[in-house]
Amino acid sequence: MLRRIIAALLLVGIGLTGIAFLVARQTPAVHAYRVGMVDWPEGTPPLRLVMLSDTHVGSAAMPRARLDAIVDQVNALRPDCVLLGGDYIEGYPRQSTVKAEARAVVAPFARLRPRLATIAVAGNHDMVRDRDESRAMRAALARIGARPLDYSATRCGPLTVAGFDHPHFSKEHVRQTAAAATRLGGPVLLLSHSPEHFEREGVRRFPLMVAGHTHCGQIAAPFYGAILTASVDRRLACGLVREGGRVLIVGPGLGTSGLPLRLFTRPEILLIEVGPRQG
Repeated sequence: MLRRIIAALLLVGIGLTGIAFLVARQTPAVHAYRVGMVDWPEGTPPLRLVMLSDTHVGSAAMPRARLDAIVDQVNALRPDCVLLGGDYIEGYPRQSTVKAEARAVVAPFARLRPRLATIAVAGNHDMVRDRDESRAMRAALARIGARPLDYSATRCGPLTVAGFDHPHFSKEHVRQTAAAATRLGGPVLLLSHSPEHFEREGVRRFPLMVAGHTHCGQIAAPFYGAILTASVDRRLACGLVREGGRVLIVGPGLGTSGLPLRLFTRPEILLIEVGPRQG
C-alpha cells in the first residue's frame, strides 16, 4: 500500500513539473490595465504602454525564439512606449563576460517598434557579480535604441517616466530621481525593477509605479497565492494595488529564475493605458 502511495505521489509530482515547464514557456497573456491621472493634460489622448520584465534570457524557459515571438506580440499591440523592467539575464554576469552577455540578452529588443520610445531600467540580475553596478547593461540597452534610466527621467509624449536603476538605492537616489522628473514636468510614472519601495518615504510622491521582480511568486498555490515573493511584502508582490490615491502595478514577468517552472502564475505582458482620470 505504501509503495502505491509513493508511486502515485511521484507520478503527480512528475506531472505537475511537466505542466509547470509548459506554463513557463507558453505564449504570454496580455493583462490590460487603465490608470487615470489627475494631472493629465486636458484634451490629450491616452497613451498605450507595454511593460515587459524578467525575461531572464539563458533559462530553459526563455530560448531566443521565444523572446523573438514575444517582441512580435508586443509590436502587434501598437504601443506608444515600451517599458523594460529589468532582469534580462539569468543568473549574475561576471566582470569578464558582462558586456557580451548584456548585448546578447537585449539584442531582440532592437526589433521593438513603439511609436515614441523604449524606456528601460536594470534589475538585480543585471548587476556584475559582487559589484553593485549595471553600466554594461545600460550601455547595451542604449546600443539597441532604448533609453536606460539611472535615477533619471525621460518623456513618453505627455508622460514623464522616471526610473530607478535597480532595487538598492538611498534617499539621495530618490531625491535625484524626483528632481529629474520635476524638471520635465507633467504626470509621472515611476518605472522600478522591484515594487519593494512603493511605501518608502520619497517614493510616495510618485502617483503611479510599475514594477516586476517578484514573478508573482513563479510558483503559487491555489487560494494562497505566491509562495515566495523575493522579500517583498505579499500585499505588494503581484497585480494592482491602490493606496491613498496612488497606483502600483506589479507584473509576473516573462521568464523564470532558478527552476524553469511556473505554476498558477502565467507569464504576462502588461498593457497599460494611461490617461485622464474619469469623474
